[in-house]
Amino acid sequence: MTGFHAPPSDRLVLAPSGLRAVAVARTIDTRVFLDPAAPVTGIARPLARRLPGMPQAPDTGVTTLPRPLHIRFVRPYADLRRARFVPMLPDEALLDLGRDVLGTVTIRLDLKADQVRGLAARDAARLADHATRIPVTLRNDALTLPGQLDGQAVTVRFDTAPHDQPPPPATLSVTIGGTILPGRRDADGAVSIGWDAFADRRLVLDLPHGAIWLD
Repeated sequence: MTGFHAPPSDRLVLAPSGLRAVAVARTIDTRVFLDPAAPVTGIARPLARRLPGMPQAPDTGVTTLPRPLHIRFVRPYADLRRARFVPMLPDEALLDLGRDVLGTVTIRLDLKADQVRGLAARDAARLADHATRIPVTLRNDALTLPGQLDGQAVTVRFDTAPHDQPPPPATLSVTIGGTILPGRRDADGAVSIGWDAFADRRLVLDLPHGAIWLD
């Protein structure tokens, strides 16, 4: 296995394009988006060209990699065997980290302090003492949460994909886990929230246990 020359940064950046951090792809420090709604990680073609063993002409679907790709992100590494290939990602990012990475680790996202940390098992076990658990449903290209809008139960779509253009302003007040968060109405009529709903907040992404915790 290829060694790593440096740990990834623990810094988060909440930008109009999405939630960004830094990971290491083999030995390359790489700007990444966190996208738990995506089942499979996306690799930008500029990065694919720098990595040995990548397909010569990656298509736009999910591809089985000729050799595993080691990604380090708040844990020793994740071993990717499949990936999506995309021409380019916003803000010169090179990876769109999906559930094949984010679904294997419990992480604390502190959007107030702009930090991401891996959560040890003993700390994850204590979340119920001080945090509110929100169950998440993982679907193809979607992550949904139960919520309320105007006193009525709704299914809220969590839009975590990177955006070339900033999403429209949040105009709704959605209640999730007893907390009022800003949301929006999508073109298809669905109610959604984005990473911006958690600006200046702390949450734990606990996909191995099908949950998000508001801390």
